[in-house]
Amino acid sequence: MRPAVPPKPSQPASPDRCPYLAAVRTHADNLLGSARDVYGPQHTPLFVDEIELPAAQPRPKPWRSNQRTGQPVILSNLAQQQAFLRVLDGLSALTGQAAYRDAATEAIRYAFAHLSDSTGLLRWGGHCAYDALGDEWVGYLPGTHELKAVYPHYGLMHQADAAATQRFIEAFWNAHVYDWSVLDFNRHGAYDKPPGTLWEHPYVGRAVWFTSRGLTFLNTGSDLYYAAAMLSHLTGDQRSLAWAKRLNHRYLETRDPVTGMGGYQFSIRYLPGADQWCDRAIHQFSGMLCGHVVREGTVSTPRLITTICARAGAVRLALGEMLGADGAEFARSAVEDLAAYGRWAYRGPENIFHAIHTDGTVLTGKVFEKDGYYGPAGWGFRSGPGDGQHLLAYAMGYRLSGDAFLWQVARDLARGIGLGDIGPVGEAPQMDATTACAESNAVLGLLQLHQATANQAYLDLARRVADNILAQRFKDGFFTAGADSPLVRLDTEDPLALLRLSATLAGKADCLPALVPGPMSAAWAGPGGPLLARAEWDASPRQAD
Repeated sequence: MRPAVPPKPSQPASPDRCPYLAAVRTHADNLLGSARDVYGPQHTPLFVDEIELPAAQPRPKPWRSNQRTGQPVILSNLAQQQAFLRVLDGLSALTGQAAYRDAATEAIRYAFAHLSDSTGLLRWGGHCAYDALGDEWVGYLPGTHELKAVYPHYGLMHQADAAATQRFIEAFWNAHVYDWSVLDFNRHGAYDKPPGTLWEHPYVGRAVWFTSRGLTFLNTGSDLYYAAAMLSHLTGDQRSLAWAKRLNHRYLETRDPVTGMGGYQFSIRYLPGADQWCDRAIHQFSGMLCGHVVREGTVSTPRLITTICARAGAVRLALGEMLGADGAEFARSAVEDLAAYGRWAYRGPENIFHAIHTDGTVLTGKVFEKDGYYGPAGWGFRSGPGDGQHLLAYAMGYRLSGDAFLWQVARDLARGIGLGDIGPVGEAPQMDATTACAESNAVLGLLQLHQATANQAYLDLARRVADNILAQRFKDGFFTAGADSPLVRLDTEDPLALLRLSATLAGKADCLPALVPGPMSAAWAGPGGPLLARAEWDASPRQAD
């Protein structure tokens, strides 16, 4: 990490004079000029996913699963641009300049009109996108819909086209849910699937760990229940809210009765003799973890804990705040997950989350005895670091619940990422005014602490971290992907964090879109994140979700 900039004294800021807002506006203005789709025969209101400095042009790349036999593409994937859409929406709210929001809604309307299937399901996400160079969609096989912890900006989508937003959310559920009676679903959804009866399906709710057709991973599950809850919030339809609550509750049903830790999925795909279609933890660990109930849903690696607590946790907290009494169980379940994993998996002195069995058995350091989905024999489980996205979730959880234990975990996390000591609840903090931390989620976490306590020290330190971000990643009028990176990605969280800081300094934080988790932080964004290890770490593991 580069040396941090010298600390600046605290001073009042107005929207017109705030350096953070100025940087965000410059970034947005430059992207509006440089990231539009002006490639291929047809120019559209869409944006490309990333550009490269100094020429500020997109960097074509091959995409092995596209329909044009691996030719370079220039991707425009709205699912990978949600942070930028929230920045544009927030800039209009904070500055009164409608052009920012107008640009975002124009792109959304174009996508609804031209990049949807027959049911209204958008061609975006993990396996499908628009190629701005070839003017066609590209994707996996005939087209597979996938959202994993994306949490789109449904409020803005609804402003752009209310009917199309409702169609999309209903098509999202229709494409992914195999059996509504037990909420068996998969992260992969089929395009052009004939619509069913949707919210009118009967629900039985057979006990969890049933044998399923799908893999009920939480990253897509949380996107599903967030979409259904937001549909209710935007339209008043209580039917979709009921299904959102049912799906969230499926994960709560997996909780260990002693530890309270729940799993990343609530079903198994166990077909004896067909290893590629079985529960992969059963296949690999049933002999190694004798005496424990072994399923994928009981093995929580640090990356999966991050999704359970920091991502699905934060989005449930956001739903609780947005929906009020109707969302209370979302917020309560998030607080319970944060507390359970904070007690059993987190180690404050080292600032690490251990790989753990949900019965409380620490898995970190255990070496695999045979090859399998989680890695070859000789590899093993490892711990992962606490970071700014964990701090944000625990600070937000404390603000909404007042739970003193969540504060203690937030205290350890803040100290672990170099922010100093936030102190015991109600006592004066001892923050590190010279911190070198430059995490955008640390800014957001500190803003949560400030909102919870009104203590100026947290706001002052948020400005310090923001100064570090500007010094390290703001160059040539853009927020870049790293201190030495020429890439400018539309999904960067930096401008969104600094926009929220600007609004807070101006006393206008309430005018911004609701705070939901942004893109996965760099420390966790590799193929498997901090998941597995062997004696000499020299390769990235496969993704476990």
